[in-house]
Amino acid sequence: MHARILTLLIAGMVTGISPLYAADTDQMSVTAPATAQVCAGCHGPRGQGGGIYPRIAGQPAGYLMQQLQLMRSGARINIFMQPVVRRLSDKDIGELADYFSGIQAPFEPSTRTISVVALARGRELVTVGDWREGAPACLR
Repeated sequence: MHARILTLLIAGMVTGISPLYAADTDQMSVTAPATAQVCAGCHGPRGQGGGIYPRIAGQPAGYLMQQLQLMRSGARINIFMQPVVRRLSDKDIGELADYFSGIQAPFEPSTRTISVVALARGRELVTVGDWREGAPACLR
């Protein structure tokens, strides 16, 4: 019952957000898989992200595939993504990963240096998370 309510809630959020991007979805490449339209509702028509939704444009295909597969299997919990990814086939996931990895990131990479401490903390957050802050690991 709770899963059904959550699915309806998220579907409402996605359809409520979609009009914000309606004009921009025409910019999506002709080669975009049909499933990319669903991604555009939150991540933007070019995967640029915004607000709580991360940028997926320009991310490595292997990383995108891994994250989608982990969320689909339930090994990585994301209440917004799970209702969407559980319906994706392996082929869909591969096509989405290839598409979004092929989009050039919307900004130039930073040239600033990162301290060893900050880099170590970032690595820890990605691999272990910070459960005191309610942040699960990105990779498992």
